[in-house]
Amino acid sequence: MKNAVLLCECSFTRTALETLLKPDARVFSTADIERCRLHLAHSRDGEVDLIILSLSNDKIDALVRLANLIRCYHPSCQVLMDPGSASTPLLHFYLNCLNNHVGLIHFTQSVSALERFIGKVVRSEKVLSTREIISRELLSLRERSVLQGLIKELKAEDIAKTLSLNVKTISHYKRAGLSKLGARNIQALLIPEV
Repeated sequence: MKNAVLLCECSFTRTALETLLKPDARVFSTADIERCRLHLAHSRDGEVDLIILSLSNDKIDALVRLANLIRCYHPSCQVLMDPGSASTPLLHFYLNCLNNHVGLIHFTQSVSALERFIGKVVRSEKVLSTREIISRELLSLRERSVLQGLIKELKAEDIAKTLSLNVKTISHYKRAGLSKLGARNIQALLIPEV
């Protein structure tokens, strides 16, 4: 592994992960999602081998933009995510926005457990697969677009205009997408489970 990107708000966790990764990789580490997005936007596919993310419910729109950027510009990259307090429907939605090389990592594990898991991923001993984690149907492009619009607090009429669809069709995509994510309403994507 050559390059890793680490996005985590906790400076102690970032420092520990940097220490685990640095013998084998150059690490770009930040707590700022926009700095992370800019770094990834200026990198080409193949220049980043591993991305470690910590999900935070208060930046849903920014996380979705980051996921879309990773999916489009770094499709071969491995992604490890700490779901934190993210709701299960939000986690499913976020995973749907990413590529197929995704695994879950929990920062509450011991350092040695994290080191073993990350080592396996880096050495390609652990194959990451979004489908295994989601264990549900993947969202269609339209379902994802509609839900992203709703997360941005756009009205159904505005989404319909943007996608050149009928408002009733937007409602259909919303219901189908939420059903696939196991969510009853759009708020389930925004509010952490207690």
